Amino acid sequence: DTTFATDRFNMPLMIGTMVDGTIIAFFALLSAETIDEFDWVFTQFKKCFEEEPRNIITDESLSFEATIKAHFINSFHAIFSWHKSNSIKRNLSSKGCLREKNGKLFKYYSLTLAIKDPEEKAQYEQLLTDIQNLPFCLSKSDVETVFLRIYKDPFLSGIQYFKDLEQDVDRWSAAYRKDRFMLRARTTQRAERTNRNLKSKVTSQISLNELLI
Repeated sequence: DTTFATDRFNMPLMIGTMVDGTIIAFFALLSAETIDEFDWVFTQFKKCFEEEPRNIITDESLSFEATIKAHFINSFHAIFSWHKSNSIKRNLSSKGCLREKNGKLFKYYSLTLAIKDPEEKAQYEQLLTDIQNLPFCLSKSDVETVFLRIYKDPFLSGIQYFKDLEQDVDRWSAAYRKDRFMLRARTTQRAERTNRNLKSKVTSQISLNELLI
């Protein structure tokens, strides 16, 4: 995870934690959150640790994705469930499944066509809720059932996003990660807590030497 404005140059500070998020593996000051910067971080990481991590879990960052694939061929890269759930919600909105008005989410088949039948609308709303909660399902059969309902829906079945979502299910679904040692990590909360502790003690005026001390 990364945090901003940790030094006088407002450079992101990347924090890598191990096991349950309480053991800090490394800090890294970055000029930006780019592939080149993450490439440098993981190159230095490999110099310090002899073995590749078995599991790596991050938020859904394309820069992370590309760099981790290049550096840790044998590591399993998972996505935090909470971040994936928010990503699904954003994609449902962009595909016309959700519509926001006055700060509230309204569920539509498209941005112009609302479902008129109350029973059909209730079923559709429940399906969208179940889709958003997919990352937290602890049963593979429940996950598979939701995808079957998606493919039976005349509108949702035609959206490629859901096929791509199912293809990548083992990386973001809690049900498919139960056999991996991740201590039920679902968010970057522990790393973010470390960020908050740092920000409470470190100001943007601090020097690099003072930060390291």
